[in-house]
Amino acid sequence: MVGRDDFFDSARHVVRHFFATLNIECKEEMFFKGLDAKGVVKGKKDLPKEGDTINKEGTLWSPATVIKNPRCDGLQIKLNAPAVPFEASPDDPRLWENILTK
Repeated sequence: MVGRDDFFDSARHVVRHFFATLNIECKEEMFFKGLDAKGVVKGKKDLPKEGDTINKEGTLWSPATVIKNPRCDGLQIKLNAPAVPFEASPDDPRLWENILTK
């Protein structure tokens, strides 16, 4: 049942083992309860829409464009990705990956 607190435990373990196999430390999780029915997310008013640009001052991933996801029914955020280590060092706090680990 989706309302259970342990509903995502199996998925969480699979993802963590996958990352561990690749020697990647998992720092953030994004699991959402209550998004069971098709169209539930589309009813949210504060979500970015296709064609929107997300700007966040002081980050290297900005501007990010919201585009149609070519692999599924929905949208994705296309982040600006500087070349590491040429344009930014791996520990640069302005990188998306490092922002997620705060």
